[in-house]
Amino acid sequence: SQDHPYYTLTDAAGRFRLDDIVPGDYTLVVWQPPVVTGIKDGVAQYGAPVVVRKKVTVKKTATSKLALELP
Repeated sequence: SQDHPYYTLTDAAGRFRLDDIVPGDYTLVVWQPPVVTGIKDGVAQYGAPVVVRKKVTVKKTATSKLALELP
């Protein structure tokens, strides 16, 4: 579980939405779990999880859009 109220999952297209954020400066953390990178001796091999951090400012009564690309 998360230790803060601002948490969501992406939809099938990778989009997400967070509502009712208190204005202020935040660090948005996007996390993708490890994915299978291959099979060795019949065992799935996984890469490292991907974590991207982006500083964002939430303003009062404004909608913000942000595009991120994961490596």
